[in-house]
Amino acid sequence: MNLFQIEYFMEVAKYLNFTTAAKNLFISQPALSKGISRLEDELQVKLIERTTHSVRLTTAGAVLFKEFDAIGKQINLAIDKVYQAAQGQSGSISIGCLSSINIDSFLPQMLEKFSASHPEVKITLERLSFKTLREKLQNHNLDVIFSLSFEMEEIYGIHQKEVCKRKECIVLSSAHPISTEMKSDLLSLQNEPLLLISKDETKGFQKILTDLAEFLGFMPQIERIVPNMDTLFSYLDLGMGWAILDRSIEYNNNKYKFEFIDFPDNKGIFNICCAWKTDNLNPVIPYLLDAIPEPFDSARSS
Repeated sequence: MNLFQIEYFMEVAKYLNFTTAAKNLFISQPALSKGISRLEDELQVKLIERTTHSVRLTTAGAVLFKEFDAIGKQINLAIDKVYQAAQGQSGSISIGCLSSINIDSFLPQMLEKFSASHPEVKITLERLSFKTLREKLQNHNLDVIFSLSFEMEEIYGIHQKEVCKRKECIVLSSAHPISTEMKSDLLSLQNEPLLLISKDETKGFQKILTDLAEFLGFMPQIERIVPNMDTLFSYLDLGMGWAILDRSIEYNNNKYKFEFIDFPDNKGIFNICCAWKTDNLNPVIPYLLDAIPEPFDSARSS
């Protein structure tokens, strides 16, 4: 059985007329009859009864027509889905966001815009740490991630797009003994532990923060390495050091009472970027990127 035989049979079964079927297929009636006969011989069953005045399907022919018709519709549906997927109209996309950043200023609006134009696309969202986010992108377990700009430099083989600018601040507990005096004298922090996230969690964090501390005019005498951002928040809350962080944590972690001192000049290292692997062929990605707003200053809009 081949596709030509199936097509010949379906055309005759549809019109119950060899002349019309042959015309629609652009073949001669003898060629059409020969094709039907070969199909019947292969199946060893009579499919069409033909007399001088009429053409009708046998019981077996009617069953075969029904089954082939259902298969044809399923094939057409599959083809439509393929075109939709190729155009990003269906399928799925997995998104990862750094757990410590405030996503309220961009993600809800972005996803609302994307879903309005691509309602059939399934979206999954995860909030993860620096390391897990990075590894899942590298392993293609996530299609797109939103993280801090310095972290993107540590990920191989990616494209990235800036989403919004952030404001770096000196942060420590409001209950810290020097929280009031540091507003007028940042040097009071020189002998306080600077909290840094371990290189295993994020390779760029330590170097960048020590560079920023140097920008302030002093290098901290003590550095305290913590395993992750949650631990850093706990240390800050307990008054066991200070950190340089994005001001949006003020809105993202309301359970903590932190003191925020803006930098004299915004260096832009905590800007949020979107990243995706260059070898990721998910056709939905470009359409999601189109929904990302133009870069804006979230520090001003907060």
